[in-house]
Amino acid sequence: MFLLPTILLALATLATSSLQIVPGASITATGTNAHLQAHGGSIVYTGGLYYLIGENKLNGSAFQSINCYSSPDLVDWAFVGELLSVGDNGGDLGSGRVVERPHVLWNEGAGKWVMRERGECGVEIRIGDVESWTGLG
Repeated sequence: MFLLPTILLALATLATSSLQIVPGASITATGTNAHLQAHGGSIVYTGGLYYLIGENKLNGSAFQSINCYSSPDLVDWAFVGELLSVGDNGGDLGSGRVVERPHVLWNEGAGKWVMRERGECGVEIRIGDVESWTGLG
């Protein structure tokens, strides 16, 4: 008598458990076999996709790039590209500089997505337009 409901419950559980986030496990970008590099970042949801924007720390703590990944389900991630990378002329985006904690926000007044990040000594804040970088329009 209880066998049929138990079997149906077990099948329903199996059907819904195919997408998993495992604590402590590495997450790789689809098709790259490379670990996500998006430290200190943020996630936004728009147009049916989640976007993860964070720091690339693959080769140490100095600024390398701000990376963007997209996902339909928070489990499978695809590399979108580098939103910011080391500049050729040095300056604030030069090699060896600190650029951290990127956050993408919707600017209602401007009607577009913008990114802010913290620079050297934690006191510099820069804002940039991210529409062309991610397709977040």
